[in-house]
Amino acid sequence: MVGAATAMLILLSLFLFAGDPTLWLLFLVIPCVALLLFVLLVLLIFRRTRRFSAGLLLATLVFVGIMTAGWRFEATLRPRVRWAFLSRGFKRQVLAQPNGPHGDFKHVEWDGWGGVPIGDWTAYVVFDPTDSLKAESGREHPGMITGIPCDVLSVRRLEPYWYSVTLEMNEYWERCGKDASGAASE
Repeated sequence: MVGAATAMLILLSLFLFAGDPTLWLLFLVIPCVALLLFVLLVLLIFRRTRRFSAGLLLATLVFVGIMTAGWRFEATLRPRVRWAFLSRGFKRQVLAQPNGPHGDFKHVEWDGWGGVPIGDWTAYVVFDPTDSLKAESGREHPGMITGIPCDVLSVRRLEPYWYSVTLEMNEYWERCGKDASGAASE
């Protein structure tokens, strides 16, 4: 029970607050669990601590199982968890914006991951009052979409009229179609 509860709390924290949960898992959670397993296995050698260590070992194995499942299904679970807990704030930010130029959707940065040397990906929460993005939702690399100035990697429907739009690597909504100086490119 302790292992399951701990795993759920850590996954929830990573899904809500970590920019890239995989890095946290790889460089913090996994080494800590490996150290704990090593200590538990050493404790199992001693007769006095066997019962206590066996319980902790079981809790650790449950923890590892839940964390592995969370990591495996992160792409599906993380957006749903984030939207369930944080949607009210994102909706408020998006709806407070004026209408975009050229008919662009109202949007706010939602998520980002990557970095040197592989590149950055940025996702935005997008409000689509006509729900036209529904047709693009779930399609693999839909490309250019009316109302979004950049090349789109994926569109995920969060709820009616609300979408998560991930742009291609190193694309940022406000800089699409501009050169490095910020001037419009031709």
